[in-house]
Amino acid sequence: QAELGWTAEIAYDGARVSVLLRDRDGAPIEGASLRAALIRPVASGHDVTAALEAEQPGRYGAAMPAPLHGQWDITVEARKDGTVWRTAQRVTVP
Repeated sequence: QAELGWTAEIAYDGARVSVLLRDRDGAPIEGASLRAALIRPVASGHDVTAALEAEQPGRYGAAMPAPLHGQWDITVEARKDGTVWRTAQRVTVP
């Protein structure tokens, strides 16, 4: 994954996830297929998954309401041309 040099800026407001995916040169990555999972690290049974839709060049998003307040891990998987790339970020839902 590190060799790809891809980066993701993940934004989450408790109801919607947005991901800006860029290549090693900072250019937006278009035409990728993205899935996200909202995972509760302290309890099972509340996880949410969604396919993200392209919104702008390199930006993908989807509605993903958190069923509970507190800490969550967002994992993102991007696929393009046979390449699979993953990242994760912890967020807090007030």
